[in-house]
Amino acid sequence: MNVAPAEKEIGNGSATPVMQPVKKDVVAELMDKLPDELAGSQRSSFRELIRKHETIFSKHEYDIGKTPLVEYRIDTGDHRPIRQPLRRHPFQHLEAINRQVEEMRQHDIIEPAASPWASNVVLVKKKDGSLRFCVDYRRINAITYKDGYPLPHIDIIRNDGWFKQKRTASPRMVR
Repeated sequence: MNVAPAEKEIGNGSATPVMQPVKKDVVAELMDKLPDELAGSQRSSFRELIRKHETIFSKHEYDIGKTPLVEYRIDTGDHRPIRQPLRRHPFQHLEAINRQVEEMRQHDIIEPAASPWASNVVLVKKKDGSLRFCVDYRRINAITYKDGYPLPHIDIIRNDGWFKQKRTASPRMVR
């Protein structure tokens, strides 16, 4: 990931150095991936469409999207909190763990908490040799009530006006 130095103000008025991810030009990346068979007018239409909706694309690794409109609660019933004992990590991985935790904290993805729930960090090696930060939620997933229908049914969304569709297009959910 490309990063650039910046500063973040702390509550006491002082500033601390923060590594800010360099934003990528999503439109340029998508245009580069278009098939060569597309005509010039198709390419320009595509560019206009992407520019119009540019805010829905992630600009960097920590641009994960969030909303204050919905709060989700994981239902574990009346099960006692699970606090897994901490695993030991190799010394060469501790720096990577600390760095990634600090980057996620600086980008408001995580926040300090005192909770009776705790799961272990697991580092998984990617194909390129870098480490992926993961959390082992298997024990929590085992006691979580499975919500069979977490999203409203598509017909309800259509009738409530949440979803608009042209007659010729078919609705699709994109992952």
